[in-house]
Amino acid sequence: MNKIYIIIVFVFMIGLAVNVSGEESLIPSWIKNTAQYWTEGKSSDSEFIDALEYLIKNGIIKVNSTREPGIIYENGIVTKIVDGDTIYTDLYKIRLSLINTPERGQTGFSEATAFTANLCPLGSVILINQDNLQPYDKYGRMVAKVSCADKVLNSELLDNKHANILKNYCSKSEFSAESWARNFGC
Repeated sequence: MNKIYIIIVFVFMIGLAVNVSGEESLIPSWIKNTAQYWTEGKSSDSEFIDALEYLIKNGIIKVNSTREPGIIYENGIVTKIVDGDTIYTDLYKIRLSLINTPERGQTGFSEATAFTANLCPLGSVILINQDNLQPYDKYGRMVAKVSCADKVLNSELLDNKHANILKNYCSKSEFSAESWARNFGC
């Protein structure tokens, strides 16, 4: 398969804008090969993420973002699924706003974690909308609403019975007025 075709498919898959100005040589061949090997299942997610990070850090791929002072609303690349309601990206450790999924050792932990991993797989691009009223939790994780593949993860976990709403935070979250939060008790 043509290498340039693979990189175009690769960029399309992750929804990023490539900043190459028509110059093929800006994308190193090892990254093109890594993308090809990853799509064929011949390289690990970790190698693929390393290649993405290289492209971003060197300005070859630009991740679109919109920022307001003190508010984070941007894209991130999923690097780890800790559990159903905690995701790490290339930039942040995120705790889902208003959502509580089972902890390790509790019934439903594996199912909730797998659901999050399936909706927001490693290497995928997510949209992060930081909660203006509670930007960080006591562990320093960003509190946010997360969208994966045009679906709100917070809502999807509730709708699919993998989580419950944290009612004690309804008065402290900008998202408590959203339908997914109201439908589950906020």
